[in-house]
Amino acid sequence: HTNVPLIKCSVNSELGLLGMEGDDWFGVVDMASKKELWSLNRTTSSAGQTRYGFQTHQWLNIDHQKYVSVQTGRNHIQMFKVTRTSDDNGDSAGGDGSQFQFEEDKKFDLIHANDTVTQ
Repeated sequence: HTNVPLIKCSVNSELGLLGMEGDDWFGVVDMASKKELWSLNRTTSSAGQTRYGFQTHQWLNIDHQKYVSVQTGRNHIQMFKVTRTSDDNGDSAGGDGSQFQFEEDKKFDLIHANDTVTQ
């Protein structure tokens, strides 16, 4: 993504992933290949201001499982399980062909009861 002002960038060094966040976009890049692996587009208001609160993404480890949390709504923070899969040759993950899967885990969703901004 070009010409997108970034709010936060962070690295998960164990996975070799870079998370980048702007007002209306969140993306993950594989640092070895420099390729975007996954992204979410988030809508901004008609005035051009973000509709979201003040929570930036976080890399988490819960019971030996990697997650990334992303505020995806005004009152909503979603958790995505990050799983490393095997490469194209069927070899174990961790080589140049490593792939990652990002899957929403609703049991960890944080939703404020009313439509106020999550701060």
